[in-house]
Amino acid sequence: MMNWRFQKKGYASIDVGIGIDYGRALMIKAGYNGSGINDVVWMGDVVNQASALCSKGNKDSNKEIQISPVIYQNLKKENQDLFYSVLFGDRYEGNLVNVTRTYALMTPINFGRR
Repeated sequence: MMNWRFQKKGYASIDVGIGIDYGRALMIKAGYNGSGINDVVWMGDVVNQASALCSKGNKDSNKEIQISPVIYQNLKKENQDLFYSVLFGDRYEGNLVNVTRTYALMTPINFGRR
């Protein structure tokens, strides 16, 4: 939706992938007192698997959203229909677009200017 507006103005589009997995992760705060570094770091297999799914999204004709089989199995049937299995069945992918919202973005916006 945003890329449509970018392309209309001649800007480069933004290509991203989304990877979703389920599991246990460890959250730690990185840094030490007085250093000014106080970041949150997530660790675990689920983080690595979601990252791997994310890196496959929107590349080599893959769809933007990549989900693991455990996520797919826990979706309702009508939501499962939005995704399909890739070649080896190690993940599912889909491209979810809200048609009503897309139409709203394509419609010119009047901010009360005359």
